[in-house]
Amino acid sequence: MIVKLQQMLKSEGFYKGLVDGDFGPLSMQAMLAYRDSLRQHVPQWMRIAAAELGTKEIAGAKHNARIVEYHSATTLHATADEVPWCASFVSWCLEKADVRSTRSAAAASYLNWGVEAKSQFGNVVVFSRPGGNHVGFDVWQDADTLDRLILGGNQSNKVCCQVFTTQRFRSERRPA
Repeated sequence: MIVKLQQMLKSEGFYKGLVDGDFGPLSMQAMLAYRDSLRQHVPQWMRIAAAELGTKEIAGAKHNARIVEYHSATTLHATADEVPWCASFVSWCLEKADVRSTRSAAAASYLNWGVEAKSQFGNVVVFSRPGGNHVGFDVWQDADTLDRLILGGNQSNKVCCQVFTTQRFRSERRPA
């Protein structure tokens, strides 16, 4: 899915990197430029989230101050980067864009936030995972498989883009 998206962005002249299946900062910059060129709305929270790509946990007793800052956007106010932080990241990005979040560190808090929406760049998407839920931002939906490319926090212990299968999908929302 990512290779297909990178190939499309490259053929349109927006992506200059390797077509390698890693949707990192260069791929995201190409996606934003592509959407801008089509005059498709790019929510401010997506520009904020994209700027955070690569932020990751610090192994051991130290904690990444930026991840702790994400937690400050929630009522939990966790002080460690080992505390699940996907919802804290979404809340932080929305709040930085002056959009009221759930202000909760629980991914499930986004199941009924805002209004229900169909797949669209920037929507908040909740997925199931073993033991709970995960939340992030919709980047792309594969037309064939319906799988989603999601920009989120605490995905492999960092802010990155990962593919989530449609079978795990629970809810997609936009601000009310």
